[in-house]
This record gives sequence, C-alpha cells and structure tokens, in this order.
Amino acid sequence: MAAFTGGRGGCCELDLLWVHPRWRRRGYASALLGWAETEARTRGCTQVVLFSHASQQPGIYLGRGYALVGRVEDYPTGDAALWFRKALSPSSAGSRG
Repeated sequence: MAAFTGGRGGCCELDLLWVHPRWRRRGYASALLGWAETEARTRGCTQVVLFSHASQQPGIYLGRGYALVGRVEDYPTGDAALWFRKALSPSSAGSRG
C-alpha cells in the first residue's frame, strides 16, 4: 500500500508505504516506492519527502537514493523518527538513484 500527497509546490509527501509481513523481502516495497516516484514525476513533482521510523527498516530509502534529513530520538520512546528526501528529475525517471 502506498499513499501520497503530490503536486503542491513541486513536492510529493509520501504518507504511507506498507507491505504485509507475509509479502516482505519480495521486492514489493521497492516496487511501490518506484511507482510513487513515477507518479510524483507525472504530477510535476521535483522532490519526495517521507517519514519513517528507525525500527521500520529505513535502509530501503537509502538504497534508492534518499538522504536522511531529519532525526528525532525517542519518538516514540526507544525508537527514532526519521525524515528522508530525494530530488526527482526527468532524467532520473526509471533509475534507482
């Protein structure tokens, strides 16, 4: 499942990226993220910003060219809130970075 708000000022905010545990480690999260980036480009967005937690395997975002731009420790207690950003350009369509 992927949900995003796109197009406001050229920005796409990815609100949700979730794959049922039974279907994880099969490439679905990466495919959903790729779909969201393609849709964002289609809507004229030049960047994607998303929120995650340290406990939610954030390496997928780093592996797809996202940069960690914000971190709040103990949000919630024992975890960390993370914000990522990736610049989009027409030339990066279909690429992993």
